[in-house]
Amino acid sequence: MRLKKKIICILMSVLMLLPLAACSDNSVTVAKYKDTSIDSSMFSYMLSSQKAYLEQMLYYYYKTTDFDSVWASEFSKDESGNTITFGDNAFNGIVDALKMFVVVKQLCKEYGLNVTDESTVNAIEGYISEDIATAGDINFLEIALAEYGAKIGDEKDYLYTTSLTSVLLDYLYGDNGTMKIPDSDIRAEFDKNYTKVDMNMFSYSTKNDSGTYVSRVDSDIPESELKDYFNRQYVKAEHILFYFYDTSDKSGKTKISEADMQSKREAAAVLFEKIKNGEITFDDAKKENNEDTGMFTDADGDVIEKGKLNEKFADFEKMLFDLEIGGIAMIETDVGVHIVRRNAMADKDFDDAKDDISKAVTKERIANEAKDFFEKVKNGSAKLNDETKYGSYQEAVVYSAGEMGEEVEKLIAELKDGESLIYNDDSCTVIIRRLATTDDDYKKEYSTIKSALSQEAFYAYLESLYPQVELNEEEIAKYTFAAVKSLSIKSYNS
Repeated sequence: MRLKKKIICILMSVLMLLPLAACSDNSVTVAKYKDTSIDSSMFSYMLSSQKAYLEQMLYYYYKTTDFDSVWASEFSKDESGNTITFGDNAFNGIVDALKMFVVVKQLCKEYGLNVTDESTVNAIEGYISEDIATAGDINFLEIALAEYGAKIGDEKDYLYTTSLTSVLLDYLYGDNGTMKIPDSDIRAEFDKNYTKVDMNMFSYSTKNDSGTYVSRVDSDIPESELKDYFNRQYVKAEHILFYFYDTSDKSGKTKISEADMQSKREAAAVLFEKIKNGEITFDDAKKENNEDTGMFTDADGDVIEKGKLNEKFADFEKMLFDLEIGGIAMIETDVGVHIVRRNAMADKDFDDAKDDISKAVTKERIANEAKDFFEKVKNGSAKLNDETKYGSYQEAVVYSAGEMGEEVEKLIAELKDGESLIYNDDSCTVIIRRLATTDDDYKKEYSTIKSALSQEAFYAYLESLYPQVELNEEEIAKYTFAAVKSLSIKSYNS
């Protein structure tokens, strides 16, 4: 039975290949540069293979398989304000690749260039052989590719042209290239965009036994130090809120009218005076008037850490920390008018926050040591590579613009050679010293810079020729990225 099925499949493949041969003659030119052209079947292969690659990347990085939604979502706007979807952007990129391919093929023809590297040739043939094996045989691969409007020759041509691009790059910009980047340009790029620093890093994290980075926590922190930090950095409060938003709007984005807000301001002021005068207790007033929708949830008040509230509540937070225990105050924020009381902490509040406090105290210790060490480095009583409890000296490195982050690079750029700065973020405090670059540094970076400048110039040169490429706009307009099938070679060998 299995043999019979195999014979039927072979017969079907022969029958199907007959119309495919005719189809190959029906391919039309979609791009032409001088006397080199690329036809629609090659363009179909480019679209399908690139769509498959992009979908693999989407799944790898974002774990999504809802590709249709991604392609239909907005990427940007054009100059007229029209929406460009991610699918549109991908399609436009493949059209640019089409232009590049036809230009590369023509230039290689003019210069007599071919892919001669044996390992590259073997790799290309290996890819084709793998697809033939997946499909079952060469005839089945032809059938498989026909589903995408492509032919075996298109796959091979695509891989060879991709490799030809590297051959052309080396021919034009390699060591013996006719358009190679002069050493003076490479040196200028190094002097402009490369900087040398060494540093001492005071990290707030450390690796645990499983190799995962976790917050650093000192084991020798006395209880008194933890409680001192707790009393400085934490406050407990509850409030009575006169809410400025329409509670019937579940989105919570609709404010009540200005007249209604004014009425609430006046009502809050009256109640505040009554509480101050002892006409009503804060607790009774809270039971009768509070419109809180969840900002403060605990019955006896919420514990708040300094700096953890949203920035729009900065004045609110400052007021809380300025209040004495038992004191009340009134303040207006974006959400409404608050009548606030600061409450005494309970032992449980400290116990609940103890782990976080231990991390914070350790972080404070690390930051303080870094600040003290920085002052010693500046006044010459310590060297940057001296050993400290928390610091870790990092040997000199040369980095290019963009590798260290825009903010810190701007600060380093203001330093003279030999000068230092201190910088901190959520992960560490670091002392950075700018150093003079040397000829040895330049030699180490030479190949990297040359390669980057060569590629930049190469692709700019190719793009300068794109206006000379004749596109069959009518044929290209028949394709949409959403309608293109993602390339997947299936097996007919069963």
